Amino acid sequence: MLEQGWSKVRRFLLVKFRGKYVKERLTLRAGECGRCTLCCKVFFRCPFLVDNKCRIYGVRFEQCKAFPIDREDLDLVTRMGGKCGFSFGGDDE
Repeated sequence: MLEQGWSKVRRFLLVKFRGKYVKERLTLRAGECGRCTLCCKVFFRCPFLVDNKCRIYGVRFEQCKAFPIDREDLDLVTRMGGKCGFSFGGDDE
């Protein structure tokens, strides 16, 4: 649970204070969101997630739009029992 809390804080801080890093990482991201909603359940269930759908998808928070920022985020989804539709350069898993 602590890992998930740190993950959420980490993404918030990266988006707010390391925008250049986030933009660079996102250019390496391939694939698309499968809308599995696991990223919406990291540490706590997002209050905008209703019936497994994001009620604010078009205007969601920057850290939500950026998910996954890097391999660390993908690994977290895997440890939560899911598989993200995104990958990063050379990831074939």
